[in-house]
Amino acid sequence: MERNEPNYWVVGSMLGGTSHGDILKDCIERGYWYCWDPCDKSMEESGQIEELRKKLLSIKEGDRIAVKKQLGAGDNAPFIEIRAIGIVKVRADDEWRVYVDWLLPEKGSMVEIGRRVPKKGPGGISSISGPFKNNESNRDWLPNIFCI
Repeated sequence: MERNEPNYWVVGSMLGGTSHGDILKDCIERGYWYCWDPCDKSMEESGQIEELRKKLLSIKEGDRIAVKKQLGAGDNAPFIEIRAIGIVKVRADDEWRVYVDWLLPEKGSMVEIGRRVPKKGPGGISSISGPFKNNESNRDWLPNIFCI
């Protein structure tokens, strides 16, 4: 019998970088995650949205998701901070969001995980990074992010 292994996703919570603010608290309290406001047409016009849409449409029920914050500026920042982890319950394509069973932090508690993890690979970690597989190349990295 073939076992369907989940994919692992590392995502952001700062809409438009820092200009629109941090959405983590709302995401935890409401049980979802999203990376853009579908009503914000500036994203559509800039062309930034297509890659995000492709990745979002790849997220499936049962996948693991971790919210990160990049530590340092630019693509050369060596670390990310893991702020929350959860399991995807459902992807709502019409809302461009995923509903998540957040494991840490617990709803009502905004004590973030604050786990510092080396960034994987060159370049930046985008709003949606992944999918990462639980395989040999990620065996040392994924547990640092997703262990409870």
